[in-house]
Amino acid sequence: MASFLYISPYFAPMTRAGALDPLKFVRAMPQRGWRPVVLADMWPGVACDRLLADAIPQDIPVYRQFSNRAGAGGGDGSGYQKRLASRGSRLLDHPAWPVWLARQEWLPLGDIGFYVNHAVARGLEILKRHPCELIVAQSTPYASLVAGEILARKTGLPLVCKLGDPWRVCALKRHERPVHTRMIQRRLENRVIARASRYVLYTRRAVEDYRALYPHIDPDFFVAIHNGYDLDLVSRPWQGTLPRNSILFFGSFSPHIRFDPALHLLAELRGRGDGGAMPDLYVTSALPRELQRLADKLKVAGHIKVLGHQSYRCSSDIVSRAGVLLSINATAQRIVAKTYDYLPSNRPMLTITPPHRELEAMMEHSEAGRWFRPDQISAMADFVQGCLSNGAPGWPRSREVLEDFDYAHTADLLSQVLSSALREGHAANAAGTFQAAR
Repeated sequence: MASFLYISPYFAPMTRAGALDPLKFVRAMPQRGWRPVVLADMWPGVACDRLLADAIPQDIPVYRQFSNRAGAGGGDGSGYQKRLASRGSRLLDHPAWPVWLARQEWLPLGDIGFYVNHAVARGLEILKRHPCELIVAQSTPYASLVAGEILARKTGLPLVCKLGDPWRVCALKRHERPVHTRMIQRRLENRVIARASRYVLYTRRAVEDYRALYPHIDPDFFVAIHNGYDLDLVSRPWQGTLPRNSILFFGSFSPHIRFDPALHLLAELRGRGDGGAMPDLYVTSALPRELQRLADKLKVAGHIKVLGHQSYRCSSDIVSRAGVLLSINATAQRIVAKTYDYLPSNRPMLTITPPHRELEAMMEHSEAGRWFRPDQISAMADFVQGCLSNGAPGWPRSREVLEDFDYAHTADLLSQVLSSALREGHAANAAGTFQAAR
C-alpha cells in the first residue's frame, strides 16, 4: 500500500466548512491501496464534534501540528482529545491571530499563513517517521498548498493539489482582494503550479478558468472531480423532530451566500394565504444580524426555527424528515457540499443558483428537485407548495444517479490521479513547460 502525506489543516472533528470533504477522502483511500498520513491543525475555539472524531479510521496517523496551537498532549492530537471529551463539542474560545484582517483579505494566506514554516518543519519530521511516496495538499486554506510546495521541493516527492475553493481565479473573492494580496498570491500560486503534478478542482467551470489563466500548461494538468456523499458517514440516528411541512437549510451561513431570496420566498408563501398551512424554515445555525433584520422587515421571523448545531453524522436522518431541502449556490465555480448530502434522500431539493450549467445539468439528471435564479421567488413558492401538498410525497432517485454521486466514485477518480502523479512526478513542469500567468 502506497503512503502519502495529506496536508489538510481543516480536518475532523472540526465542523467548519472545508473539514468534511477531507474526512471523506481519508476514509475512502485505504480501500483503493492508499494510506494517508494526515498533517492537520487544531486550535482553541474551533467548533468540533465528537462524532466526527469517531469517524476517523483508527489506523490512520493524524498529526495536528500544522500550527503550534493544539496545546500540550502530543502532536498526534491526544491533548485536544482529552479536552474535547471533557468540554463537549467546543474547545475554549481563544483566537490566536487578527481574524478580521484575514477576512478582509489583507493577509494573503489568512491568519493560518503565519504557520507555514512550522507546518513544513513538522511535515519533514512526519515524513521521516512515515516514509511517503506522494504529497497531497488540500485547500482551503491556501496555506496548505504553499506548505505542500515547499515540502515537495525539499523532498523531491510529487505533489497533488486538491482545491475545494479556487485560489486566484476565485469569482467570489478576487475583486475584493487588495493589490498587495493579489500580487503575493499570484507569485505563490505560480510557484505551487510549477511544482505540482496535478491540480484537482471540484467543477468544470473552475478548470476552464484555470486553463484560461495558464494557457501554456497541458490542459490535462487541471482535473475536474466533483464531491460526493458518504452514506456510512452520515447515517447516525437523530433524536430530534422535524415536521414534514417544512423547509430545511442544513449548514452554516457565509458572507458570500445570498440567503435573502429564501426570506423573500417565505414572505411570498405568507402573502399567498391560500388556506394551506404555512411551512416554517428550519436552519441549523442562527441567522446573521443583517438577515434577522430582513426577516423582521418581511414579517417572517416567526417562521424561522433555529435547530442549533446538529451533528453532520446524523444529517441523513435529519434531511429525510424535512419537506423541502434548500441549498444556495453562490458561483458557477462551486457546488455547495450540502447538494451532495441531500441527493441520497428522497426529499425534493430547491436549489437557488446564479447561471450554472453544471449544477443545472446535475439537478435535471438526478430529477431530485428544481433549480431557480435568485429573482424567481414566485416560481420557488409554486414549487414548495406543490412539494408539500398531498402529504408531501417523496422524490425517489434512481440507482444510477446514486452511483454517479457516491463518494466511492469520486475516490476512484482521485485514486487514478494519485497513481498518475506517482508515475509522472513533476518532471514535465520541472523541465520548463511551466510559464507563469500574468
